[in-house]
Amino acid sequence: SSLDRHQLREGVIAAANAMAATLPKAEPVPLRGYTLDELLSCYVLTDFHLGSLSWHVESGADWDVHIAEQTIYNWATQAMRLVPRSSRAVFAQLGDFLHYDQLDSITTRGANPLDSDSRYPKMVEIAVRALRRVIGMLLEHHEEVIVLMAEGNHDMIGSAWLREMFSLLYENEPRVTVIKDPLPYYA
Repeated sequence: SSLDRHQLREGVIAAANAMAATLPKAEPVPLRGYTLDELLSCYVLTDFHLGSLSWHVESGADWDVHIAEQTIYNWATQAMRLVPRSSRAVFAQLGDFLHYDQLDSITTRGANPLDSDSRYPKMVEIAVRALRRVIGMLLEHHEEVIVLMAEGNHDMIGSAWLREMFSLLYENEPRVTVIKDPLPYYA
């Protein structure tokens, strides 16, 4: 393809919008219990690399998509046990949630080969399922949830379609705000 990165990103966003337009929207989730207005909680997830593969003999620990999915659920459950019930929460996924960004498991910029578990569509399926579940858990714990899907160097395209898809998925849920700004810097 002779498309530059900007054209490719715009194409991915347009495709995500077209596909998501006919998908059912997430139903509002009821809040369970009380919240504290004077607090804001921030749940940070960074460099998760869903889709990476490691073998304990080489790396000291095993890692694959199934371990990753269970790990994110365990993390979210434990974090919500420890965090006060603030009225607002930020789910700050700070980039590199996905290990690679195309059908081949190579880095986008340098075409460096990556150890990967499974296929890109399976990684996408698990990513969407896991993120939806985490956001659902947050909605049970907080009145308002702000979602940031920041761009990393491993998922520059993936972060674009994640932002668009989750924005459309939660468009009927007034308690969720998805930050759609494509710039890689947030304040």
